Parts: sequence; structure tokens; C-alpha cells
Amino acid sequence: MNPSNISSNINNPKNYLNYSSSDLSIKYINELKNIFKFQDDFINSSLLEQFERDLNIKIKSFELMKSSFETSTKFIDKLRMYLRWKEVSNEKIILRECDINAEKFLYLIYKKYFNFGIIHELNIEHNNLGDIGGAYLLILISKFSIKIDYLNIGYNKIGKQTCEILIDILEKNSVRLLGLSLGGNKLGDKLFSDISVGISKNSFLNKLFINDNDLGKITSVILGSILKYDKKLKFLDVSKNYFGDENIGYMLKGLICNTSLETLIINDMGLTNKSLRNFETTLGINTTLKTLFLERNKLTYKGWRLLSDILNKNKNIEYISLVGNNFENEYINLIIEQQRQIKAKIITKTDYFIQLTSLNDNLNLFEYLE
Repeated sequence: MNPSNISSNINNPKNYLNYSSSDLSIKYINELKNIFKFQDDFINSSLLEQFERDLNIKIKSFELMKSSFETSTKFIDKLRMYLRWKEVSNEKIILRECDINAEKFLYLIYKKYFNFGIIHELNIEHNNLGDIGGAYLLILISKFSIKIDYLNIGYNKIGKQTCEILIDILEKNSVRLLGLSLGGNKLGDKLFSDISVGISKNSFLNKLFINDNDLGKITSVILGSILKYDKKLKFLDVSKNYFGDENIGYMLKGLICNTSLETLIINDMGLTNKSLRNFETTLGINTTLKTLFLERNKLTYKGWRLLSDILNKNKNIEYISLVGNNFENEYINLIIEQQRQIKAKIITKTDYFIQLTSLNDNLNLFEYLE
């Protein structure tokens, strides 16, 4: 593989699937520098080196401050900021909101920031990888990774090329990918329909975030089919999509017979009391769902009454969050009083719980106050 071949293939990442791992590691990665020389549309190396200096300055700045904040309540806030920039360990890397685009990502690969052979968790959410950068990331994972506990490429403007590589990984089970976040990439029903084929054939994936992706009826139908037969998916976030009252039922219908899903997040979907009839049917039969988020929808006290009847019959739900719905103020205390009679812990106000960790960072949910 010579530099000219690299240059001619740079905008078609899928071509590199045909190369062996040794070719990629010995030639491709070692010659990445040539990309910056031969590609006019790529940022020149001096700017990329400045990016690396900026990144390291942020890391070193935190190291200098760390001792001052050891006993301060602000230390945790500083630590969270630090984790956005710092390679936490050889197995876990968090680089959220670092202004990383395709060129900068390839430069970080060249500088050996990532060792895909041992990374178990990679969070690169809220950057600007784009479709080409996302595709290269997944190619390197497919060639060198054995197991990924959690991969977060949300809010990176990925598209068709990235999804083609992802489908290849999922279908072939070439990487033991356990958790995947695609949130905020505006994939639409068509691309998710393609991805769903890989999800159905995958043997490992048990946590999936597809929130904020412009998904509608078609995806709800597809998810219903996946959930009906799936035996591995335990966590699903479909928030900020366009299912609505009319379309949410297709997904929930598949959940009736599901025996694996434990957590379902359906926030910001514009659901009204009308949608709860679908939940009544599903939760009347499903025995495995334990946690349900219905935050920032349009449920009212009338909806709560129906929901409380459902929860009185379903003894498996442990937590349900209703934060940000349209509960009239005069009914809040009544709801709090009524929920004491239900096994599930009902959350109606943000000050009734403490979020200890970022859901997308660690795949932990919430710890609630008693």
C-alpha cells in the first residue's frame, strides 16, 4: 500500500475492509502522515500538531489543579471535565466535545493515542467525525478490537458509509460489541432499517441508544419485530424521535413477549394519556421490564391514574420517571402520596432524585433518594 493508494482511497473508507490487519497496522497507520501531504482537503499537519498541543495543555492544566481540589466539593466537577480530555486508562477513553473531526481523528491514530487491541470503552460523543471519520473508526475497531463494552459515536454526523461498516461488524459478529450509542446522528428510518438487519443477526449487543435520530413509524415497527424475538437486548433508549401516540404501539407490541429488556427510555416523544392504553396491554403481560423513563412528555394527572392502575397489576417495574410531564401542581402531592402504595418508585420532580453519573458515559442509571 503506497501513499498514492492511500490518497486515492481516503474518501472511500470501505475499501480498507479488504486489507489485512497487518497491512493496516504496519503500512496504513505508519504512513498516515502521507494523507496530510497528498490530500488538499485535509488539514495540514502543523494545525493538527497544534490541536494535539491544545489537548495536552488541557490535560496538564487539570493535573496542576488536581491537588488544590482534592478536598473540595468542586473536585468532582473538575474530574468530570478532565475525563472529557484524558485517556482514563488503556481500556477506557472518553473524548467528548473535543472538536475532533475526521482529520484530527486520523492524526490521533497516527500519534498512537488509541490502542484498539485493548480499548473496552470509547466515548467520542459530540464531536464532528462526519461519515468518513466514523467509517475509519469502525474499520479500525473491526480489524483490531476483540471486545468493546461500550462505543459512543453519538452526535457526530455519521451517515451511510459509517453505517455500512457498522452493519458489517454486527452481522459478522467480528467484535464483541456490547453497548452502542448512535444518538443524535439524524439517521432516519431508512438507515436504521439497514442497521436493524445487523442488530437482528448480532449475538452480543445488549445496550442500544438510538435517541434523537428522526425515527418514526417504520422504526417503531422494526423495533417491535426485534423485541419480539430478541433474547439479549437489555437496555433501549428511543427518546426524541417521532413515534407519538399513534406509532409507539408498534414497538410496545413486540415488548409483550420479550424476555430480556430491563430498561426502556422514551423521553421527549410528545406522548399523551392516549398512549398509555398501549402500555396497559404491554405491561399487563411483560414480566422482565424493570425501569421505564417517560420524562418530558404530555401526561396529565388523568394519565397518572391510568398508569397507577397498570403499576398496581405489574409488580416487576421498580423505577419509573415522569419528570417534566404536565402534572397540575395541585396533584403533585397527591401523586406522591398515591405512589407509596405502589411497589415501583415514581419520580415526578427532578429534586426527588440524584443523578450520580452520566447515563451515556457509564451506562449506569440513577441512584434514588429514599
